[in-house]
Amino acid sequence: ILVFKEAIFPYKYPALFSVSIAFFSIILISILDKDNLKKDNEENFNLMVKKSYIGK
Repeated sequence: ILVFKEAIFPYKYPALFSVSIAFFSIILISILDKDNLKKDNEENFNLMVKKSYIGK
């Protein structure tokens, strides 16, 4: 796709690096993002519980 003559990382299993970076990025983002949306998520959850009790 990018038409390079040689690989940037000439390893036999390059997924070892890309999957590891993606895994740790997901963990880091989920830890940092938790605090910002916590209040909104709690309010939405309480709203959904009320709707389930009412039946709407």
